[in-house]
Amino acid sequence: MARFLQISDWYAENFRQAQKNSAFKNDFELKLEWYDEDSMTTEELTTLADELVARKDVFAIIGPSYSINLEIFAKKCFESKKPLIAPTASSENLVRSYAVNVAQYGRKKPFLWTLTQTDDAQSAILISQVLANGGKKFSLLSSADTYGRTFFEWMPFIAAQAGVELVQNVRYKSENTGQTYEAGTPAEQFEVALEKVFSQETDYIICALSSTKDIETVLRTRSEMLKGKTTRLLFSDTAFSPELLKFGELAEGIEGVAPAVDPESGFLNAYKARFGSLPLIGEAHFYDALMLCGFAAAACIQKENTDKNAFSNENINNCLIGFNGANEGGINAWTAYGMSQVLSKIQSGISVNINGATGILDFNSEEYTSVLKSVYVQWTVFEGSFIFINYMTEDYYGSGLVESSRTWVWDIDIDENLLEKSKAANIIYESQKSSWAVIIAASTGWSNYRHQADALYLYQFLKSNGFSDDNIVLIIADDIASYKRNKRPGEIFCRINGENLYTDDVEIDYLLSELNPERVSEILCGQSVDVDRSTVTNPRLAKTPTVLNTDEHANILWFWSGHGANRNGSSTLGQFVWKDGKEDGFTTELMEKTLKKMKAENRFRKLLIVTETCYSASVLHVAEGIDGVLAFTAANGQETSLADIFSVELGVWLSNRFTHIFFDSIMENLDCSFWDLYNYSASKTIGSHVCLFNADNYESLAFANAKEFVTPYVSFDDL
Repeated sequence: MARFLQISDWYAENFRQAQKNSAFKNDFELKLEWYDEDSMTTEELTTLADELVARKDVFAIIGPSYSINLEIFAKKCFESKKPLIAPTASSENLVRSYAVNVAQYGRKKPFLWTLTQTDDAQSAILISQVLANGGKKFSLLSSADTYGRTFFEWMPFIAAQAGVELVQNVRYKSENTGQTYEAGTPAEQFEVALEKVFSQETDYIICALSSTKDIETVLRTRSEMLKGKTTRLLFSDTAFSPELLKFGELAEGIEGVAPAVDPESGFLNAYKARFGSLPLIGEAHFYDALMLCGFAAAACIQKENTDKNAFSNENINNCLIGFNGANEGGINAWTAYGMSQVLSKIQSGISVNINGATGILDFNSEEYTSVLKSVYVQWTVFEGSFIFINYMTEDYYGSGLVESSRTWVWDIDIDENLLEKSKAANIIYESQKSSWAVIIAASTGWSNYRHQADALYLYQFLKSNGFSDDNIVLIIADDIASYKRNKRPGEIFCRINGENLYTDDVEIDYLLSELNPERVSEILCGQSVDVDRSTVTNPRLAKTPTVLNTDEHANILWFWSGHGANRNGSSTLGQFVWKDGKEDGFTTELMEKTLKKMKAENRFRKLLIVTETCYSASVLHVAEGIDGVLAFTAANGQETSLADIFSVELGVWLSNRFTHIFFDSIMENLDCSFWDLYNYSASKTIGSHVCLFNADNYESLAFANAKEFVTPYVSFDDL
């Protein structure tokens, strides 16, 4: 409840400010009464509904949150048409039951206002995520109650429309949910249902569970049940709750969708600035519910002098209808400024359409009851917190299409001028006579598994292409394969069911513990770094590390994976973190010094730098202006980059999103131009902006590609 208390305080603060700045002449405030539905029995909720419906001083009822509880209140409000505003309850059957129908007695006037689309829309969103990630078949596990009913009934239809196979459609009952509706297919006991859906080979299992305890059970059993499978779990909105994060490591990597804030409204950034976190399920919708009540109350007050029934249930509902704009949108009304505009128009008797924190608050003009369109967020749990990945809307008009709206949050920052600038580059290169690679995973520890996995993934790719260890400098901590939490001891993977990358022939040149960033700079500049290997027993550690013996005829690929940081929020001053971050990292200044020295000493013909760290552009932007260098970063100078491919079995992320996209694209097509590679990586890397530096000092990106960096140079004399 604390989350909603802070939302109500925020709303009240904005509304008070709006009244001061508006032409509205009758200041007032909403008095809120709070009831905790989680602590009440069905009988207690029924009694409460009777009491609130009968009270003349109750202007409207907001909630309950759960569809099964909302149904109790809807039944009680139906006769009197007491306004009932449901921020998140979205059972299609429930909404359809109480929607306006002018042909039926008692249903000619609205009273139920749900601020999210019904869950047939969420079903379409969930299926769209299966398809978006290449899935062709899925199973559904849903609770056999009011909440799960929509998913159970609508998923088969939507799956057929979308051309994806629904392998199992299983509904269950448990001590936490019970069974509240009958269907032709009987509800299974929870344990039986789990066995049924987990035993099938599917790309996804969609979980629409009304109980947090049941979600926890799924998480506790998934590791064993999904062992050796590539099946991914995808949760509906009930999992998008602070309760999920209390499960700790069990929740890591969980994915799902949920109704969300509209990123165009500005509420998301304002919320983060005020509370320091992301808004979770129901918060933005609750804010909009309060806002609607405030505006409706203002409209009733404005009519009070001329209409003795200004505060009747019917009139309150009519005021809510008056804010409806037939899906055309209107004033961004959730801010104090927006509220003041709306209040001024109400004072002047001018009709006004409003948008809230969750988007356009417009209802079907025939049925009302639920909003025409909701925004949904694709979320995941990363390092104990929710991460927003993508935003989507479902087409209300029945096409079954889903609009992907990632650009609502950030425009894909592709600078079209880069291509033209690269075409103007006029650099004469020396002939190529060698190919080299420097691969660095700069982090340690089990939770950073993905960095070493990505490094070894690239290493093995280069070896498979013919690279010799004499031309690769590999720098890693080498603490993952033998880590005590590794359920596959002696092995490292970068893909689910992929090949073991920690093979016997892996040759590690340096351990992180043997180096510091200054020494890494020296290695890049061709210097030999002395290390004592006399007591080392690690069979994969090279007796003599490779020296980067390069010149103006050498192409060098430099890959760095790890953590990053910027300095006091600066987008141009940062560092690639070294090990655990307790010592200075590879800073912007060190990067600039290293690149300039390498160039001055003719250490490369062409240098391709690829970095997978947070804030990576804060370090690599200094590549600009140095002939022959082309640099890609996973994020700009003020963004984090995201992990990718979570292993349930191992409990860790196996890769990073940008690295996964970037190198797999090269592996699939060695002739892919850098321009196409940049465009594709930028469009597929979610949560951060891929940056490309120094195109105008390289060569035409339309023709240049990575092939000359990932395949060893072969002279005609060697043929």
